[in-house]
Amino acid sequence: NKHINVSTPQGTLIQLPRGSTVIDFAYHIHTAIGDQCIGATVNGENASLDQKLNSYDEVKIIKAKHARPCQEWLTFARSRYTRKKINRGLKRDWTQQGWKIIKESLGNDIRSYRHKLELVAQHHRCTLGDLIAQVGSGKKSLDDVREMLQSPELQQLSKDAVCINPEDIPVIGSSSLNWRFASCCNPLPGDQITGILTRRTKTVRVHKTDCSNLKCIKPEKLCSPAWNCGCCSVQLLILMRDTPDACRP
Repeated sequence: NKHINVSTPQGTLIQLPRGSTVIDFAYHIHTAIGDQCIGATVNGENASLDQKLNSYDEVKIIKAKHARPCQEWLTFARSRYTRKKINRGLKRDWTQQGWKIIKESLGNDIRSYRHKLELVAQHHRCTLGDLIAQVGSGKKSLDDVREMLQSPELQQLSKDAVCINPEDIPVIGSSSLNWRFASCCNPLPGDQITGILTRRTKTVRVHKTDCSNLKCIKPEKLCSPAWNCGCCSVQLLILMRDTPDACRP
């Protein structure tokens, strides 16, 4: 049999791949339980997170509110589902730490330098989220990012970005995302724009970059879409004086 059935203290059976460990069990109960897991008891005895489980073991997870996923868990997580959840939790924490490092160095007004960071990410052939996570995890030095921000190469990228749409930048008019234009600032083609991305519904609400409503949005939820004026459509409200033949000109 390729699976085992492991019991919670309440008697609920959780089916896991054979060879699964305590950390697999924790994530299969709930992602938040896995993220905050610090230990367990198996059949009433203390157990480490890498302990392998057998069918009909009774497992009780011990968690702490401020605990976070650990990269070491990937070495003994048996389930692909568990590894996916651990990697997602690690990237989330690294991204938060990365933005903290970036803001301490470049300032809290992310809108003033976000576009340049995206060009740096483009240069390194990754998304902005990946770049920030690499800074947070220590895989990429903040000095390297700062040096790139000041390099002549970035200036050339800024010029090229006017006429090209990199694959990792959402393009307004693409069929893979739902676009909504914010009524608070009414962006039009040619305006500098920032999007609020809802990954669950794949919806992007587009604001002008200087819109005051963006100040309270977490940076990881923002993206910088590109105009594709051959595909996108916008609504225009024209206010004019009511005179004879007003529309003719």
